[in-house]
Amino acid sequence: MRWQVTQQLAVNWDWTDGDSLPDSHYLRSNRIRQHWSDAGLFIVGQSPDAMRGYYLCQLGTKFSNTSLGVALLERASKLAPLEPSNLNNLAWAYATSASTDPGTRRLGVSYAF
Repeated sequence: MRWQVTQQLAVNWDWTDGDSLPDSHYLRSNRIRQHWSDAGLFIVGQSPDAMRGYYLCQLGTKFSNTSLGVALLERASKLAPLEPSNLNNLAWAYATSASTDPGTRRLGVSYAF
């Protein structure tokens, strides 16, 4: 993932390595990456709102069975509504929370699709 912090500053974050790695690392590690790089699809940038939404989703997922976790996931989904993991994790939080009302559970099912 590439977080576009400012127009001049982009930070790559590889959650599988738990580190910020340079573009050259990805190009070296896999030949198919060169194809995507040439096509302009090498690393997808994140706007500040999408970056915040992604982060809040990660936090919310850790606490998804609590009202705080659900609130974080709802905020994440508002900040980054096109991020599939935000809506998916919110759907699961709605589906598995005993305090979720039936109408919200139905909404959660629509998020899952």
